[in-house]
Amino acid sequence: MKLVPIENSKEHYCICKLWLEDSEITKWLTSALRFGKYLRIFHEQLILERENRYFFINDNDKPIGLAGFHNIDRVDKRAEIWFLIGSNADRGKDHATQAVTLLKEIAKNDLKLVSLYALVVKPNTASIRVLEKNGFVYVGAFRKAFFLDGAYTDFLIFDWIY
Repeated sequence: MKLVPIENSKEHYCICKLWLEDSEITKWLTSALRFGKYLRIFHEQLILERENRYFFINDNDKPIGLAGFHNIDRVDKRAEIWFLIGSNADRGKDHATQAVTLLKEIAKNDLKLVSLYALVVKPNTASIRVLEKNGFVYVGAFRKAFFLDGAYTDFLIFDWIY
């Protein structure tokens, strides 16, 4: 298992597009990415922005998911993390847990961050388990801040401090 930086290439764009236009995957995302269109220009912007770092989660040299840092704050030394596994066949095998462990190492050793946080939709129990296995702690919620399946639900906030 390793994290491989996503590049601004057609191949990388096509892999990201496949997963980021899948409504079963994107329904959990906390950004405009959950609306089903992943445009090339959006890919380019995400990859080139200094406050983001995005990776493929690779298992046996094959991309199986995405993970990364969003809103890296180099002054206060914090960032939001996110992750997803691209296919049902690869879910439930601890790949996301391993990816978050690797993100923590990059945050600490390469980016010199002090804290990480994650926003998780309350019904997304799989992601909550991944975070808790990695020592993230529930610290609060944005109540009724996420529209999912026709109703508002809470955004749960987890953090990890080095």
